[in-house]
Amino acid sequence: MGDPIKKFESEARVAALKPAETLKRLGLSGSMSFCDIGAGTGLFTLPAVELTEGQILAVDVSEEMRQIISGKVESAGLSRVKILDDISKVPDDSADLAFMCTVMHELDDRPGMMAEISRVLKPGGKLGIIEFKKNGSQMGPPVHERISGEEMNEEAGAAGYFLAESFDMGENLYCHVYRKAVAYFAGGCFWGMEKLMSSIPGVITAESGYANGNVEAPTYERVCQGDTMYRETVRVTYDPTKGSLRTLAFAFFSVIDPTLTNRQGNDIGTQYQTGLYYEDVISGEVIRSAAEVIKKRYDKFNTEIKPLKNFYKAEEYHQKYLVKNPGGYCHLNKKDFDRVAAMAVDAGAYERPSDEEIRQRLTPLQYEVTQNQGTDPAFRNEYWDNFEDGIYVDIVTGEPLFSSKDKFQSSCGWPAFQKPIDENTVVKRIDRSYGMVRTEVSSRTGATHLGHVFDGDGESPNGVRYCIDSASVRFVPKAKMEEEGYGYLIGIFE
Repeated sequence: MGDPIKKFESEARVAALKPAETLKRLGLSGSMSFCDIGAGTGLFTLPAVELTEGQILAVDVSEEMRQIISGKVESAGLSRVKILDDISKVPDDSADLAFMCTVMHELDDRPGMMAEISRVLKPGGKLGIIEFKKNGSQMGPPVHERISGEEMNEEAGAAGYFLAESFDMGENLYCHVYRKAVAYFAGGCFWGMEKLMSSIPGVITAESGYANGNVEAPTYERVCQGDTMYRETVRVTYDPTKGSLRTLAFAFFSVIDPTLTNRQGNDIGTQYQTGLYYEDVISGEVIRSAAEVIKKRYDKFNTEIKPLKNFYKAEEYHQKYLVKNPGGYCHLNKKDFDRVAAMAVDAGAYERPSDEEIRQRLTPLQYEVTQNQGTDPAFRNEYWDNFEDGIYVDIVTGEPLFSSKDKFQSSCGWPAFQKPIDENTVVKRIDRSYGMVRTEVSSRTGATHLGHVFDGDGESPNGVRYCIDSASVRFVPKAKMEEEGYGYLIGIFE
């Protein structure tokens, strides 16, 4: 496993070198920021060249460490890097990454410090903790000789974190924790939405409840009267290193009809109004950006997107209802649950640029095809006869869509695939243009028009043909997948 301290410091250096990539992985936006609490473990190990303008938000350290860090900042000429006197001056939800070093004889103070750092960290932000268990003479006698990862996990949970890793190193304990990330999804009857969210990789817990109503401590019977304005809502706590909020939002939109008001499936009533609710501004921004993509597919959009006002957990018999009652009613279907459970591509790293950026970035043909549902000419397009190993990604967002492993020779004159890499990355809807009834295919995160899908194709190994416009995708050769950030998909060629 190697030295965990060096491992974490290595991660910190990667984050420093690639802040945009790290933020995308967390489903966040803005400048990367670090908060170093205590002995300066994190920043002290970072070479000056890696201290990038605007990356360090705040440092609460000793005068000696302040001088060391100030020297690094000054030598690197980083005028915007800030060193504050204490953590209380750091804004809420402002740091992506923090380090904390504590001494075991100060154990009573540690939970408070962790809670304060939880305030500073963005939802899903990372906190690395080093606990010195055997202290030298200058640190005074230790209170505990050892502390277990289980104890730290319990303490972390109380402070708003969940434990990712814990290493007992003899002289000290290293813990790697994340601030809990939470979002709220109202998608009609909460029985199905709870099971759907529970199926998504990275989700820790999903709890059914009632959100944003106007009475205290509502019951199911009271909510069903229709005048409380509570929505049947699922509170989702998730690990942002395994699945982003953007992914959860797109999974939510993939199973609801956002054009309806106070209704989903066969259920009618104010409690079935769809909505996404958030506890912090950053989560709200991610949800709204996903909603803007969804709006491009509909003439009207009636899903609520609001800050969370209140949430009450539903009665126990509603929790995990479909697990307890496998044949119970649900407006969603097993295909939805299976699809999200098999998710291989996280949406967090693939964000749609502004309309103006898209126009500037694409060629006239690419823009016409992707934004105006055009098509490129058969047999006279870039990839129709390309069979090199690699993947095809959305030309707009970079989201991986198709693999050469699933590409087949087709007489249609366009690139033809029997299936996508991940069913969650494509969206299908009926297309009645040109006097025909076809199924259009677009990309999940970009709403990029890709082409059409046809069943009963005699040339396809499985009878399905995704007929994709070359102008909608970019080919990434297998040899360059790692370099371009798609190394996590290299296993599809094994």
